[in-house]
This record gives sequence, structure tokens and C-alpha cells, in this order.
Amino acid sequence: MTIPLPPAIGSQVAFLFYESVSLALHQKMKRLSPALLLCAAVLLLSQIGCGPADPRGQNVSGSVTFKGAPVQMGDIQFLPKSGNPGPAGSAKIINGKYDTAAEGGKGTVGGPHEVIINGFDGKAEPDAELPLGKPLFSDYKVELDIPTEGDGMTKDFDVTDKK
Repeated sequence: MTIPLPPAIGSQVAFLFYESVSLALHQKMKRLSPALLLCAAVLLLSQIGCGPADPRGQNVSGSVTFKGAPVQMGDIQFLPKSGNPGPAGSAKIINGKYDTAAEGGKGTVGGPHEVIINGFDGKAEPDAELPLGKPLFSDYKVELDIPTEGDGMTKDFDVTDKK
């Protein structure tokens, strides 16, 4: 059973309760602040200097031709083969050239890879939902061994048929 208090006394009790809770929280925060700062500093420092120097991995660049002519638009993927753990790499093909270090590209790990290339004529047809143009070939596959050390490699691909 609760005993009703007159409004003036009830508001004073509520105010005193609020003040005591605020003071208790303020005192606890004073004690926690150095610990929180230390945790934040450790977390920040753990993110600096960890991991590989170049998180993008080995870069690969070169040219792609189809029946001797530069592929105007397309994409190239570097998929690590079984037993070669690490991220896959990719790049856009523009005017017959690709570079995993370019904007939108991603380097990969060294070692054996399956390379998958898709080529388009570069004549965009938005009404036909072909932003890269008509396909010249798709899923052209070839194997490639990328160096595990160094500055990556240059590799040219000549797609002669629609494998």
C-alpha cells in the first residue's frame, strides 16, 4: 500500500531522488573515465600497423584483346585456386586495358589462380539493358600463377575464341 504525499512534498522527494542518482552516476563516471580512455586507446592502436602493408594484395595489369582487337569494355576476375587461401582480385577492362590497382579494382594473393574474363563491344544500349554493349564472349577461363612477392605482374590476354 502506498501513502499519497501532498503535491509539494512529492515534487521535493522526486527532485532529491533525481539529484542523488545524478551525483552517483557522476562519481561512477569519474572512476570509469580513465579505464574507458585506456580501452579506446588500445582499440585505436590495435588497428594501426596491423595486417599486410598493402591490403589490396598483388596487383595485376595488362591488356585484353578479342580476335586481335582491344576489348572495349569488360571485367576480369582472379580467383585463387583450391589450396591458395586469400581474397579474389578483379578489375574493369576499359579500351583493352585492365589494372587491379585502378579505381574499382582489387588485388589478389599470389599463387595459382583461375582467371575469368567477360568482354563487351562497348556500344552501350540502355534501352536493351546493355550498359557495356553487346557481349563478345563470356566466362573465358585460363589459369595463371601470380608471384607471391614483388610488385605484382603484367599479363596480356588474347581471347581467340568463345571458350
